Amino acid sequence: MGMARWAVAASALVLSVSACGTATAPGQPGASTTSTTTAVPANCPSGVISGVGPASQAEPTQEILGAYADRCDFKSSVSYQNKSAEEARQMFGNALSTWLTVQRPLPEADAQQLAARCGNNPIWHLPTSAAPLAVSWNLPGVDRLTLTPSVLAKLLSGAITRWDDPAIAQLNPDVQLPGIPVTPVLATDSPGITATLTDWLTSAAGPDWPNGETSEPIGPGKQTESLTDSVSALLGTPGTMSVLPLSYTRTNSLPTASIDFGAGPVAPTPETGSRALEAVEIPEGNDLRLQPDYRASAGAYPLTVIGYQVVCSRGNNSKQGPVLRDFFSFWTTPAEQQALADLGLAPLPEGLRGRVSTAAGQIR
Repeated sequence: MGMARWAVAASALVLSVSACGTATAPGQPGASTTSTTTAVPANCPSGVISGVGPASQAEPTQEILGAYADRCDFKSSVSYQNKSAEEARQMFGNALSTWLTVQRPLPEADAQQLAARCGNNPIWHLPTSAAPLAVSWNLPGVDRLTLTPSVLAKLLSGAITRWDDPAIAQLNPDVQLPGIPVTPVLATDSPGITATLTDWLTSAAGPDWPNGETSEPIGPGKQTESLTDSVSALLGTPGTMSVLPLSYTRTNSLPTASIDFGAGPVAPTPETGSRALEAVEIPEGNDLRLQPDYRASAGAYPLTVIGYQVVCSRGNNSKQGPVLRDFFSFWTTPAEQQALADLGLAPLPEGLRGRVSTAAGQIR
């Protein structure tokens, strides 16, 4: 099983497209994009924009950068750097990047503070993709599992310590579970993913998850510096388990659990993740901060983290505004949403996709 081809040290990765018409992750073999060849709307204005955000967003960003380069060769310069959440906010706040990628909407106090960087114009959150979070494991001979929110909560909190625990066996009567210790593995560089996971556990698992929502990994087990390190630990150590974006599990051929949210077991796929997004209420206006809907629904997988692009609604300079409008409108086209689905991300449902496209077109 190969390592995730896009993941590198968070401080090192810079993805860019410019006059050369390429998307690159320097020093990473096999890091080329697989961009759509379908012609899609793009005006390709001249200008320079740059984004900053978490390493877990490298894969979808690289895909869109490459596709936009193919469509707009020689005209626009668009780049993206991976930084920690705090570093990324500081860079955007100091006008060292044109947009900021987050996986949870910013607190209102942070949003108001960043508005000053935008000429006292409000910031907007534009959801551009969503990643189903998949439970994966290393158990020799076990390639399928069904879990519930309660059982997953107990695995992560340490209430369940062995893989042959009766609670797991009851859900998997046809699976030969080994009697070895459970070792959860969680990354410290993905606060948005951890916050989404623990928020969902708080809602779905009730008293079986007493820790509440947090952006810091908690509980027993092993903490790693990055999602890539979590994959390495998973590949190398029997008994380990982790919660990872679906694209990471696909790249590394890792098994993924179906979760019974209350309406029957559902596997994490782009389609089931997108179906869960259909239940999310879309707010009025162009600041599209979504409130997750964790209720069980047949065929929907609500354990999904949303990627937001945070932009100045106004206050961008005359060269940045047109490129931002064009680039994010391009990102939300059906063709590019399908390209992201091919990587393991959940495409935006049509109603939400249209709202994001409309908002992107109003950036100034």
